[in-house]
Amino acid sequence: MRAEDQTENEDKRSRRKRKAKAVARVASLIAACIFLPIFLTAIAVGYLSWIGILVGIIYLAPGIVSPVAGFAGKKRLEGLLGWLSGGMPILLALAVSVAAIWPVDDGKQWRPYRFDDEFAALEAERAIPDQENAAIRCAPLFAKLDVNDRPDFFFRAGRVRDEFSKNPWNGAKHPQAAQWLDGYSWVVDELVQARAAGPFRWSLQADRYDDYTVPYEALRRSINLLMVSANRDFGEDRLHNAIAKYACTIRITHDLRQQTQPVDVLAGLGLEKDALPMICHVLVRYGLSDEDITLITGCLPSTNDLWPEMCEQLFRLEKLQYMNLLARAYERNEQGRVRFARWYSPTAKNEQLAEEDQHLGRWLLVYWPMNMPRDPKRLHRMADHDFGQFTCLLEADGAPPLIHEERMSWTNMCKVAANFHRWLAEIIFFDGSEYAMIRCLQRAQVTRRRGTWLVVGLRRYRDKHGSWPKSLDAIVEYVPAEAFLDPTSGAHFVYALEGDDFTLYSIGLNRTDDGGRHRYVKAQDKLEDDIAIWPPHVPEPPREESSETMIRELKAIYGEEYVRRIQTDTNAP
Repeated sequence: MRAEDQTENEDKRSRRKRKAKAVARVASLIAACIFLPIFLTAIAVGYLSWIGILVGIIYLAPGIVSPVAGFAGKKRLEGLLGWLSGGMPILLALAVSVAAIWPVDDGKQWRPYRFDDEFAALEAERAIPDQENAAIRCAPLFAKLDVNDRPDFFFRAGRVRDEFSKNPWNGAKHPQAAQWLDGYSWVVDELVQARAAGPFRWSLQADRYDDYTVPYEALRRSINLLMVSANRDFGEDRLHNAIAKYACTIRITHDLRQQTQPVDVLAGLGLEKDALPMICHVLVRYGLSDEDITLITGCLPSTNDLWPEMCEQLFRLEKLQYMNLLARAYERNEQGRVRFARWYSPTAKNEQLAEEDQHLGRWLLVYWPMNMPRDPKRLHRMADHDFGQFTCLLEADGAPPLIHEERMSWTNMCKVAANFHRWLAEIIFFDGSEYAMIRCLQRAQVTRRRGTWLVVGLRRYRDKHGSWPKSLDAIVEYVPAEAFLDPTSGAHFVYALEGDDFTLYSIGLNRTDDGGRHRYVKAQDKLEDDIAIWPPHVPEPPREESSETMIRELKAIYGEEYVRRIQTDTNAP
């Protein structure tokens, strides 16, 4: 009976062992099947180096072949692959341990790798003599200017009141404002003189997280003072002074666009948007000589839509910034030797902190070879590939789509698993909605530029014939041919006589004639998006301002998905 019991117990143990092996095989196969699509996706998106692919195959193959061999009765092969599968984690742990104890300080000075040569070449193309650089001349002015001086009689909610910034005004009617502005006459005079000597040219940002090179607060305040001073000259019949100041403003906005960074381009477009309506005021409401009109046309921006060139310049600098961010995975010493970094810091400000905690990041010595090229110069190819997704934005015609990608999509989760730092750089740089927004704003501004040129033609016609023309066809000889086509709507501008005045506007992106109005109609859940050239400000009925109204307006302009994404980002911790 004892022998029979022992045999029965051995049979039970054998059955349990076989079940356990079967469960282990199934678990191994399931784990491999989960890992396989992640691995293949990481390869497809280019997130693994050949070392990473090799390591992945070594890990993946035993997990698939071993259970299959076991079910097929190939126990020897299963045992060998099982030993290999179990040994790889030990080997990885050993590699991380060696990296953790390996000495870092070899007596040489190591610094994060940077593409300084490429950046220097870009700066050299933009370089001008210091004596011609208005940014250098105005640096003491910007440092001295008090940007917090905002008296209530001149500002409302931090912005210059419309009666000063968007309309001609007279010091006799606003003595307090005129006295305050006179105290800043030195700012206006210096700004005009500096820009007359040469353009503003600030250095570029080699890294996205560097401090801004453009002193935006002081520059914006200075331009605000310049504009309200020009509006005052306009209202007090000092026409030549007003034209010179408007011309200075437009030239400074051109200089900002030459900075070839998104924030600079947006700032330049916004400031130019405020200046052009006042040029139209001068052209329509004032008696001008041919010399005056020639002076105005000499400062007006070109009617050409230079978006492809502008976009190429944006991409060129952003590629360098993108590569410099990824290049922090490498470091270089004074002798020019390059190696993978012992720590990773996305900003120069945190380098010292990272060096102090470098022992905690030694695992990067094992991590980087699996997902980054050994030669940092190959980051050029990586940047070209990643920026290729925005080639549609280089097209001059048609409205670029607002590009959206869910941050927690399957592809992004695989990218995070393969190379978190590269994925983080991508979501920082490759925001398609930002590029598309810049294009929409830039194209609307080209519309305003062309509309302003049409006003120049209308004014020249009136000076010659004594009245405004009946149609825009009559001013062909006075205006560049491309000025008649509105790039925003793809149609012609709407022009209509109204007694001794006229209206001129674009029908906007919705390609619907809304009578020159730009507003959100809550009752109809409709956005009227016409771009008014003249008169520049179309009165609209008062409406309640609320967060709900703003959200509905944004949805009407950009779509629900874009607004949802902005709300998610804003509410994120």
